[in-house]
Amino acid sequence: MRYIEMKLLEEIETGRDMLGNPVTERQEMCPVYRARISGISAIETAFDGRDVTESNPELLTDVPLHLLRKAAGIRIHAQDFRITGIYARIRGDFSLIQLERWQNQHENHHCT
Repeated sequence: MRYIEMKLLEEIETGRDMLGNPVTERQEMCPVYRARISGISAIETAFDGRDVTESNPELLTDVPLHLLRKAAGIRIHAQDFRITGIYARIRGDFSLIQLERWQNQHENHHCT
């Protein structure tokens, strides 16, 4: 099985905008974990009377479950993804998570 490297992302509040809303940026959490893309899931949704199929990647990862629940997303090859679902713990070692690509890429803040 071929694995790729991934890092968890957390949202850090950096200030407030003019309306008082929080301004956040994504920051990598250490260490590096391993993951394997397991495929694309197709989800049928009804949108404005039409059936729409959304395709979202799924990932198998060895990240501990309590860290997955805290993370806002993940970074793989400089691309950020939001975690939309944590579905299963497989044999105690791996979790299956569903992802959605973040449209707006923020400045990369790496862990030290």
